[in-house]
Amino acid sequence: CFELQMFSSFPFSSSSASAAALNYNNYNSSENLEFLVFFTDEKSEWMSMLCYAQYKFTIDRLLQTMIEEHNRNNPLPIPPPNYLFDQPDTPDTILFDQMATANANSNTAEPNATMMFSNDTLPIKAATLVKLIERLTHHAYLHPKFIQTFLMCYREFATSHEFLSLLTQRFDVPDLNLNQVFTNKFGDESVIDRELIKRYKREYQQPIRLKVINVLRHWIDGYYETDFARNDELKRMLNAFIERVNQTSKKLHEVLKKCLEKKLAAMKLKATMTQQQK
Repeated sequence: CFELQMFSSFPFSSSSASAAALNYNNYNSSENLEFLVFFTDEKSEWMSMLCYAQYKFTIDRLLQTMIEEHNRNNPLPIPPPNYLFDQPDTPDTILFDQMATANANSNTAEPNATMMFSNDTLPIKAATLVKLIERLTHHAYLHPKFIQTFLMCYREFATSHEFLSLLTQRFDVPDLNLNQVFTNKFGDESVIDRELIKRYKREYQQPIRLKVINVLRHWIDGYYETDFARNDELKRMLNAFIERVNQTSKKLHEVLKKCLEKKLAAMKLKATMTQQQK
């Protein structure tokens, strides 16, 4: 129980650095705690902080629920139109391993239990190259070990040039078309419109670009000698892409640049040690 009391006089100087003094004399859990303050504004500040401390988690949960409900009622306009990676999931573009559901059901502790799987958790059985790149760099879905599996096997059905070209196109996620979002002239848009653009960048555009960079990092680190070292055209494409990234994000550009420099330095060191051994 908290009790606030106002006093006309106070034994301490009003220039004290403390905003309030706590009277702990003979205090125990069964007694009221008295907050002694100088001014009404200080009383209001203390009350605000105490109420916030008491209801913080309730308020946070309420706000999170409101945000989630708002996002459900205002879905992002994705994928953007005329984007190469806007193909819907159909049997003609991607097939999932439905046997994973049966195997998971058979391995559950309860014989009658049924495990539900969505397309973001089922392993991919077959897909077009475009759909594979989409899933490899999806803004929401994540398949464990998919990157390493793809990098190890993609040469059976695609060339390195095709792979890098599609990664480049995947990175170039179009900006949200203002003409499709705003009902008024630019500058008169509503708060909802501005928040929609922020959500689009935060939840769709940026995650895809980050995942493209992550795939390239793994590719350079694990397979540069195999795919790039003896392929001048592929190296030219990679360097051109790294420079294009600089126009979008200097941080991502530095990540790729340092990754490539580190790999080249390691290859040079390896070559030097090999020559010395000879």
